[in-house]
Amino acid sequence: MIQQKMRMKIKRDKSFNAKYLVISDLQVPFQFSEAVINFSEAVTNLKKLVKAFKFDLVLNVGDEMDFNTISRFADGKAESFMQTLDDDRTTCQNILYDLKTDVVSRSNHSDRLYKSLQRIPGLMGLPELQYANFMRFDDLGIHYAKQPYAIPGTNFVLCHGDEGVISNIAGQTALNLSKRWGRSAISGHTHRLGYTCASEAFNGRLERVLVGVECGHTADLKKMSYTKGYANWQAGAVIIHIKRGNVSIEMIPFNTDGSFTAMGKAFG
Repeated sequence: MIQQKMRMKIKRDKSFNAKYLVISDLQVPFQFSEAVINFSEAVTNLKKLVKAFKFDLVLNVGDEMDFNTISRFADGKAESFMQTLDDDRTTCQNILYDLKTDVVSRSNHSDRLYKSLQRIPGLMGLPELQYANFMRFDDLGIHYAKQPYAIPGTNFVLCHGDEGVISNIAGQTALNLSKRWGRSAISGHTHRLGYTCASEAFNGRLERVLVGVECGHTADLKKMSYTKGYANWQAGAVIIHIKRGNVSIEMIPFNTDGSFTAMGKAFG
């Protein structure tokens, strides 16, 4: 005789209320920041959003820096000789500070610094070249999450999105990670904006719902020559609302001029 499976109880702190902003891949120096006539751009509008609403946490899914000049794609090209890394870092630090960023996830682009150091192993032990130190995250009050970050008050983890199999269907890459980890996931990396779910049921009763959220990108595709102008990605961000322990997701698609609507208010 098959024993009846016990229903999984989701524990919620019904006194917990919060709202979190999740920023997608900035890819500095390719951030979405080229103003269009009569319009503002996405990074400026995100700064306005942060000022308009006091978020309990501002999370970044990673790829805040592109590190294009030390990429393997730049090897042997003029781009690898460009002395722009310090300027790019300063730009990125200023954006992260203005957005009041609390947490940054590790990512494949931040890993480029480590991979470059592997060519000169003698430098790998220098503490100032460890990524969090290189970016001066401590000075900025930013926690650098080397592992998936458990988002407080939720069953979600923040990750970059390169930890598993990549899908070209928006939201599916994050959902695949959710199924592997048993935790809902919110990620970047794919530059797609999407929300999807998978549920489990037994004997007519819903047992568990896993959610995969991908938060798009905040990059200017015109600046990314390697996309050759044909990247079919979606720009955006995500807000996580927690009310009496219940979690809901607000997807924020960016318009082509960098404007968007969030929490019922238009920006740009």
